[in-house]
Amino acid sequence: MEVALAWLFGHVSHRVPTGRAPSFTHPLPILTRRQSSVPRGTLACPLPPPSHTSPPAVIGHQVDAWAQHSAHFVVNARGQRIFVQSWRPFPAKRRRWWPWGKRDTQPKGVVYIVHGLNDHSNKYVRVARAWVDAGYVVVAHDFHGHGRSDGYRAYTSSMQHYVDDAKHAMADADRRLPGRFARLPKFLLAHSLGGAVAIHLARDAEPGAFRGVMLTAPAVKVYPKPLLKLFAPVIGTLAPLLPVQKLKFDRRRRRRKREGEYVSHEDPLVVRSPVRARVGYEVLKSCEKIMSEAEKFKVPVFVAHSREDRVTNARGTIDFHDRIASCDKTVRLYDGRVHDLLAEKRDMVMADMVSWASRRLR
Repeated sequence: MEVALAWLFGHVSHRVPTGRAPSFTHPLPILTRRQSSVPRGTLACPLPPPSHTSPPAVIGHQVDAWAQHSAHFVVNARGQRIFVQSWRPFPAKRRRWWPWGKRDTQPKGVVYIVHGLNDHSNKYVRVARAWVDAGYVVVAHDFHGHGRSDGYRAYTSSMQHYVDDAKHAMADADRRLPGRFARLPKFLLAHSLGGAVAIHLARDAEPGAFRGVMLTAPAVKVYPKPLLKLFAPVIGTLAPLLPVQKLKFDRRRRRRKREGEYVSHEDPLVVRSPVRARVGYEVLKSCEKIMSEAEKFKVPVFVAHSREDRVTNARGTIDFHDRIASCDKTVRLYDGRVHDLLAEKRDMVMADMVSWASRRLR
């Protein structure tokens, strides 16, 4: 029986309880994929060391060339350490000959970034810089099982865990920010699966908690395999770690790499294993809940999607836009088969988002 279960779970030698994924111990030992005896795709080994594409995390405060950066860990309700980082604009320098000049410049707002499945917060450094340059404070965290956070890689037994961790990370970041930032308008910016997490978070939040929500390719409708959709409840319960579907990301980006450009397939913190059965089941349940409770969503929202996205369905984004009760809603469709709009069409999408957010500050 154990041999059969190990085969079903992708040759993983241990079972993961449905209610809680095991945590890795930090700091993680250096172990590359070639040195590991674990088959490719299982990701039951420690994470490889960060590379030039994913700068090492510096816990505490540091000064980047463009922002004041801080990073720390918070512990969630399941005992896992969640990596959280933030970027703040530099304070304005007071001119010596003008004694009444302001010592500091109040930021316009706070933007919370929620990444997608298999990603991590450091992938969005360039996005964070664009917001900092526009005068915003940026906060981002890694899902459990992603990036530098604890947990089985890219696995969760419940979508609600992602929502709870995001809420906890944001509350902790708020406490660490200077008191004068407490009343700043707050925005959510989320991609793909993070978009689904942001929708659940904003829908159930107190009125006025967020000035706006910005979503790129949100996971409100996906492309599951027919058998997975049919047997998801059974497979997700009996074989939660079974690899069931590989995400079809745009591979043309590999041929368009420019010098200094971020490329996800070179990032050791990006998970490349197929979606696990339990995760797929949780995503499908999340999509159904988002659509069934769309009328409860009343927060101003900006949604961006590629017309021919092969990972999340643009038609679902349009349906969500049409169903929600928010009176302030915008949907923007871009040409191409791109899923990661913040990487492929970053300048265009960011210009639209910053402009949209600035109008909500008035």
